[in-house]
Amino acid sequence: MHRPPPAQLQAASCRGRLPARSRPAAARGSRPTAAAAAAAGAEVPPELPERGQRAAAEEVPKEEAWDYVAPPELLARNRVWADAALRGRTLLAPLTKGGNLPFRRLCVDFDAELRTMSEMAFARKLVKGDRVENARMYRAPNELCFGVQIATNSIAEGLAASRAAARAGASWIDLNCGAGAMAGARPGQAQRRRPRPTAAPGRRAARAGMAGCPIFEATRRGLGAALLRKPTKLARLVAGIAAGSELPVTVKIRTGESDRKVNAPRVVALLEQAGAAAVTVHGRTMEQRYKKAADWALIASLAAAHPGLALLGNGDLLTHYEADARRRSGVAGLMVGRGALIKPWIFEELREGRELLLTAAERVGVYRRLAGHMKAHFGDDAWGKRKAFYFFPWHFAFFSRYRPLPAEVYAADAARHPLIATRSDLADPRVGESEAELPLLERLLRCEAEAAHGPIAEAIWDAASDADAVTALEALAASSLAGWEEELRAGGRDGSGRDDDAAVEG
Repeated sequence: MHRPPPAQLQAASCRGRLPARSRPAAARGSRPTAAAAAAAGAEVPPELPERGQRAAAEEVPKEEAWDYVAPPELLARNRVWADAALRGRTLLAPLTKGGNLPFRRLCVDFDAELRTMSEMAFARKLVKGDRVENARMYRAPNELCFGVQIATNSIAEGLAASRAAARAGASWIDLNCGAGAMAGARPGQAQRRRPRPTAAPGRRAARAGMAGCPIFEATRRGLGAALLRKPTKLARLVAGIAAGSELPVTVKIRTGESDRKVNAPRVVALLEQAGAAAVTVHGRTMEQRYKKAADWALIASLAAAHPGLALLGNGDLLTHYEADARRRSGVAGLMVGRGALIKPWIFEELREGRELLLTAAERVGVYRRLAGHMKAHFGDDAWGKRKAFYFFPWHFAFFSRYRPLPAEVYAADAARHPLIATRSDLADPRVGESEAELPLLERLLRCEAEAAHGPIAEAIWDAASDADAVTALEALAASSLAGWEEELRAGGRDGSGRDDDAAVEG
């Protein structure tokens, strides 16, 4: 299993560490900080009182007016680091389950300059030595600029997690205040070329949609997107961590709790004051999940209002021409989540400004490369396969959503409605396809039936070459595809009826 490479192997432009003796101090006259922050050699901002002797249980005061501004040294460091590491860059979003190390390695294969982030880790479990949480900090050998995302509402835990991330070779830490769905939830379906309904989610969907990080448990504990409900409390938390962290601290947020409680303008302003090195805005509220298109107009207004802050935009990026339009919104950079899960080569498309339009056989080669990265990371024996297959078949629920989207056909559609938020049939006559003439291998790779994804993964895992994988998959399609497609039709899921609420971004 890969361990993080030494910190000195990081790209120079991504190094964000600040020597202990030059870490910024808070304004003169600030009150004492928590024990963990004091041990780190840093003062924290005013009005961050000590909460008793149990630093691990430290809380931030209730919502109130706050006029703190981070020290000039911290703001200067942030700007230098963000300009070098993030501005003008593309980032892979923190993805629950999908953001495993082998998948991140695959994405970097398509863009060596890609900035990557870990799956979200619970800071409390991380600092207690939980093996699963600590494994999220492992870095692939080709990840030159890698951030660790944490969920916490405690300054002490955040500082301890920052130190652990620094030891693991991370370039920065990110605080999760975004919204998602429950871990391991099945991803949404393939697309159709018409806007999906935007009715309000039901009670069950709304409850899951309140998950501030990829699992509802985090919000229940007051972590993740729950922090958006009290912007000043969040700002104090970020200020305390940023003041004592040797790594830059970034924050990922949604636009607010609901349509009636959009508070991103206030949140972003406070986070800039608090000393966040960058802020990523996912252009939806917590309750919206993925029901509506991302609000890029709001993202653009936030970027314009905070020219000195590296503000990154996130939401509904599936093609290079959609990304080009979003870059013109004035954001410092773009973060891609679900689009990467559907086609990991999207980062090469964004870098080169063109659609790759991979054939079915070429996509099999990409999927085999992912299998190879999983064998290298988890092991090529039975135990390694068992661990890898927690992830590998799951990925095909997203891979099956791939459709060719040439700009000359779909750019006009994309200008009206995001392509990732629309649905497609099995074949599209506009690109010269028909279901009757679609090759068996292509049909198989587009099959959304969950029962198909395990056998597809098995065939690719066991193949000795790309050609062998194609042969095995064609045989699988000939023997089983008709049955899987019939199951989809019988279940009312014909490629246009499944929900797309299963969020995976942290």
